[in-house]
Amino acid sequence: MLQRILVATDFSSAAHNAVARAARLAAEAGATLEVVHVARPRRRSLLAWLRREPEVAAGTEVARERLEDVVASARRHGADVRGHVVTGTPVTALAATARRLKANLVVVGARGVLRFRDQMLGTTAERLIEQELAGDVLVVRKPARAPYRTLLACVDLGPAAAQALRSALRLAPQATARVLHAYEPPFASLLRNAGLRVQAREHRAFARSRALEALEEFLRDAEVDADRLKVALRIGEPRQTIERAAPQLDPDLTAVGHHTSPLAQPFLGSVARHVLRLSVGDVLVSRHA
Repeated sequence: MLQRILVATDFSSAAHNAVARAARLAAEAGATLEVVHVARPRRRSLLAWLRREPEVAAGTEVARERLEDVVASARRHGADVRGHVVTGTPVTALAATARRLKANLVVVGARGVLRFRDQMLGTTAERLIEQELAGDVLVVRKPARAPYRTLLACVDLGPAAAQALRSALRLAPQATARVLHAYEPPFASLLRNAGLRVQAREHRAFARSRALEALEEFLRDAEVDADRLKVALRIGEPRQTIERAAPQLDPDLTAVGHHTSPLAQPFLGSVARHVLRLSVGDVLVSRHA
């Protein structure tokens, strides 16, 4: 169960959406909401910093005053809210604060257009899911005007995907939930290119039945209410399949697992980063080391 939610704010419109969604979730779950603003340290020499100490103190005080306004707006949703101003680089400071507060969920806002630096180094959300966190990461793109109504869980049958599915169902208890699983029949192209059309068709049918069996076993092991779920099987590479299916399904919330193993990350972990860059509503990412 959700006990503590951490939401980051830089006082932007994207952060405003994240705070509103986090406050709504905290109120629904009866969880404590921790609103965190990260103030970047000034890159100055010690002597220069000492000379400008009043300016530094004033900047921190302004941040605290703005944070009080954000906390007040979050309380209007009925949540138990506390505010924090911490110093450091955003990703490192947020991860450290989340660990210190033992947050079950970290919520951040997504900017509409990626900057060149984000495209090269990754967005805050993309770098945050690589951190050692006890909970999941929710990336908010849209205003939180209502509870989540449609949920898309992209599963690769791994433990991170199972955690993402369970977490998403808790965050969206009223949503219509669809599970998307992409699979690739081995040797199908070889049979087709060899002109063995009948064998290729039989092979695809067999692969689909095996994929369905594996998905049903995955859902049983995940201990979720399978009757609530609509299953969608798609042939293809996961990233491309999600990119095609997501606009058609138009989910409010998309859930995906993120693998952090050095071996799995280049292949499976990149799916989560890819989903974070798609326009698919809010995105929930669950890690599994």
